Amino acid sequence: MLVCVSTSSTQYGHADNASRPGGVMISASFQSNGANGTVFRILSDNTTTTNLIGAILANCSASLTNASIAAAGSPTPYNDSSTSSLPQPEQIVQYYRASSIALSVDGYNDTSIFQAEGTPDVPIPSTVDATTLDCLNQTIGLAAPLIGGVGSQWAAIPNNMGLLGLVWLVWFSMLM
Repeated sequence: MLVCVSTSSTQYGHADNASRPGGVMISASFQSNGANGTVFRILSDNTTTTNLIGAILANCSASLTNASIAAAGSPTPYNDSSTSSLPQPEQIVQYYRASSIALSVDGYNDTSIFQAEGTPDVPIPSTVDATTLDCLNQTIGLAAPLIGGVGSQWAAIPNNMGLLGLVWLVWFSMLM
């Protein structure tokens, strides 16, 4: 289900719609233990966010504050009808899995989303903890692929292509 971070659109249903695949939309926050204490948020359906929390804690806990790690098990419902509910659309720095997951940075203000199509994004400030951002980006990207792995019936095809080529080469050389 598409993440629609907006207070004016119900095109994809309200965030509290329990019939949404994966459940209602929730947000989990993670604070960097870097000098600036950057706060990152993930927003997705309940099932996806809960699964991502485990992956993030397993891979990025060295970059997170202890309070953030302790609070990770308590994500908050996302209120799409409130202008104060976080994250806001202009805070999103990355979308994943066909825009069903969003990663935001508190304090980032990408005003280009309110401009004409093709307007360049506002650069992410240098004060954002790049190490934690990279860890979150890599972890979410790997933990939530767009599609599942290749089915076992197709997995062996590339290995058999070499054999098929060899058989064809032998057959062709016998004809010559």
